[in-house]
Amino acid sequence: MKNMNIKFNNFITNVSLDRSRIIVDFKGDKFDDLKVKLSNRITDFAIYVLWNFSKLKYTKLFIIFVLILNFAIHKNNHSQENAQEQFWENERQANFTRRKDIHNLNYLTIPIEKIPQNLHTDAENALIRLSSDKMLNLSGITNTELKLEYGAANLDELSAYDANFTEFVSAVNTYAQELLADGQNDVAKELLELAVSFHADAISIYTTLADLYQQDGQTTQIQNLIASAEEINTLARNIIVEKLRTYLP
Repeated sequence: MKNMNIKFNNFITNVSLDRSRIIVDFKGDKFDDLKVKLSNRITDFAIYVLWNFSKLKYTKLFIIFVLILNFAIHKNNHSQENAQEQFWENERQANFTRRKDIHNLNYLTIPIEKIPQNLHTDAENALIRLSSDKMLNLSGITNTELKLEYGAANLDELSAYDANFTEFVSAVNTYAQELLADGQNDVAKELLELAVSFHADAISIYTTLADLYQQDGQTTQIQNLIASAEEINTLARNIIVEKLRTYLP
């Protein structure tokens, strides 16, 4: 233990360091030789509080406050350590999971007839190219979960299919706006509906589609759109649902 030989005032007589802890000794009629141990994560804050408030008559309250804060931080650190240990244990198991057959997964494909081929933009070309590729919507699923489920050897292939889906969502978003600007509302709507059926989680896809439904007086379709949004497996779900509800009468 390294003694810092710091004397704050008549109440705090000594502060010493012991590896990961700071130990503060109190003496006086009011404190009955109270000793407080604080984690080093709040050392600076604790010293600041004790230095500034030990001169006040409410010193005990501030000491209790620091103790409670120390307990909360210690509890949080312990929870974080447990979560981190669990993560690395799952990762270790995932890396040893054998390859599984992934040929029968629910792959997504783009029907070529859903892509209007008359604007010849980059987004249109991307969709045409993706129509011959496999896609998987793996949103909300971590790499560790994928390896545990399908084997570490399949991760790169699955990630490629997920990347195709991400590109699809981006291209649909862009091409739908291009179609609308060209006055092709009906085909833009069909393309957006395809993305929704694949559980895409781009907010603008849903709000653009809701705008089209609202213009056509299709309130029932907006309700169906909300139901589809509630099936999204990402953090965007609640935001999308909340925005869509503003379209209801």
